[in-house]
Amino acid sequence: MKYQGNLYHGIINVGDLPIPFNIVLNAAVLTIVLTFVFLKVSWKESILTSKETLFPTKQSTSGKLFGLFILSLLTVPGLINNEPATVSITPLVLWVFLWIGVPVLGLLFGDLYARFNPLSILVNRGGDPKNVYPAAFLFICLTWFELVWSKPGNPRHIGIVFLILFLTILRVSTTEVF
Repeated sequence: MKYQGNLYHGIINVGDLPIPFNIVLNAAVLTIVLTFVFLKVSWKESILTSKETLFPTKQSTSGKLFGLFILSLLTVPGLINNEPATVSITPLVLWVFLWIGVPVLGLLFGDLYARFNPLSILVNRGGDPKNVYPAAFLFICLTWFELVWSKPGNPRHIGIVFLILFLTILRVSTTEVF
């Protein structure tokens, strides 16, 4: 007897989940929130640095320009053109280069985000540890966008999300949130 079914690994769509979808969503949210709460409660002092700055505040001009170029690749194509995700560079830059590539390269070369972060042009509070809270919130929002949003690869949606991120950073930089 020959097996005729496919031998793929993984879940094809939401209907293939072995447990109800709302339990999956609740468990994912709970996992992320509890992870951040656990880190905040249990990690009292930094084992990496001896002073209160969490990241270097100096950034080269070429790093800022490269960061602005990457940010423009994330926002401009989706906002000015309604091209499909299969031909747009936006999903490739976001989900392959930034979401997977930069953390892997960071293992080899150190903190790459600090070297080309375009948002540091707007907000640079001298390495204030309070910058971590809005960053953690925005990271959770981006994770939600990737995992829950119906079309996370749509260039227009990516452009709008990063425009909202940019405006949120502007708002946070003008007010003391935490």
